[in-house]
Amino acid sequence: MPESAHDFFKRFLTFSIGPGISALIGFVSVPITTWLVAPEDFGKASMFAVFLTISNLILFLGLDQAFVREFHTSGDKRKILFNSMFPPLALSILFSGVILLFHRYVSEALYGSENLTAALVTALPIPFLVIERFNLLIVRMEEKGKIYSAMQILRGIVNLVLLISIVYFHRSYLGVISARAIAICVFSSASFLFVNGYWNTGNFYDGVLLKKLLRYGLPLVPAALLGWVLNAMDKVALRIWADFGEIGLYAAGFKAVAALLLFQAAFTTFWTPTAYRWFETGESLRKFEKVSFTLSFFLCFLSGAIIIARHLIILILAPVYSSAATVVPFLIFFPVLYTLSETTQLGINFTRRTELAIWVSAVAAGSNLLGNWLLVPRFGALGASIATAISYMVFFWMRTIISRTVWEKFSIKPHILNLSILTVMSLFAVMQDLGRMPIPVAWIGLISCIAALCILNLGHILYAKRTLFPPRP
Repeated sequence: MPESAHDFFKRFLTFSIGPGISALIGFVSVPITTWLVAPEDFGKASMFAVFLTISNLILFLGLDQAFVREFHTSGDKRKILFNSMFPPLALSILFSGVILLFHRYVSEALYGSENLTAALVTALPIPFLVIERFNLLIVRMEEKGKIYSAMQILRGIVNLVLLISIVYFHRSYLGVISARAIAICVFSSASFLFVNGYWNTGNFYDGVLLKKLLRYGLPLVPAALLGWVLNAMDKVALRIWADFGEIGLYAAGFKAVAALLLFQAAFTTFWTPTAYRWFETGESLRKFEKVSFTLSFFLCFLSGAIIIARHLIILILAPVYSSAATVVPFLIFFPVLYTLSETTQLGINFTRRTELAIWVSAVAAGSNLLGNWLLVPRFGALGASIATAISYMVFFWMRTIISRTVWEKFSIKPHILNLSILTVMSLFAVMQDLGRMPIPVAWIGLISCIAALCILNLGHILYAKRTLFPPRP
């Protein structure tokens, strides 16, 4: 029986609750950590997270994404899990051994001093991250939103409890990374309770299937690394061509778009398994378009509201960060365009043309590097936000156009209109903040853009209303 739009939104909400509460717990943990450890130790601890992120991008070999792609194509889910999970798990164990073998160099590179304990703590959680990742993917692909949310909340609680317990007595970077490492191991072990039947013993090796999975996953490794460069380049550029004050303003600006970042994480978690299931069951293109168009309006409307209220949002953080409001109008393009592209780039994944993702990430990263090189020395944090916006426009449109080329020629007119209005709103807001436009004129422009957005998307608004609040029989 086809899924109704009302059920679609209900499932999305069940997937959103857990990440939302987990993000709130994570937000609470940041000031706790900064109160308990010195800034230098906080910086060292951040290297632990960076190292784990980069390690995962390489060690997974893209097989976690291949597992997601092939989950609905076979009745034997355990075979898909085994062939997707075993190579990265074996590599992670080997990599942990290498870290311990060269512990002096690893600890010196990451933490600035030779420390066997720090290297051990760094190596310990890496295999557990593989198990955690695949157990979460199983629940995602089974579309068990309540269980997924419960797992996210549990992970947040475990992280917070161990952080407070350990760092209170060991107020150093070693205490912070030890708490995080133990939390990963504890949650990874607990995650087995939420997946039944997948980890039964048996030989599920299938050479043909493994080659198929690797053919899909391996091209995603360089694409993911380039994506990491795309996301990190703005901070690097500010560090090279600006000062710490500009970095602080830029970071504060991201706090103002936190709601969009949270929505991005929740939506992508929910949407990927849903889209693959729809594709395998032969759902119509129109159904994919409805989700994409409604999402386009919602993201642009929410972004417009954030632009209008940017000064109030920044003041919630602290008055000293008031000038950070200037970078907000262009920073919103990162979560908006990435989230929206998840609904338009489906053709690349459906047709298994993942090698095309390398070109998308490479061109977007290149445009980001060029933009930061040209704009940051002159405009600081504002320049970095503009470069980020431009690079994600490149990222979105390349993903979208390539997807339409290799798959279906879905409509993009609503995206062109909505994103054009959002761009105009951002320009109005920045020109107002820079004193290049009278405030009354800017406000008239912003309100007019919001009105135009609502009028052009009236059909999508009514569709969302009927979906969320269906008429009683």
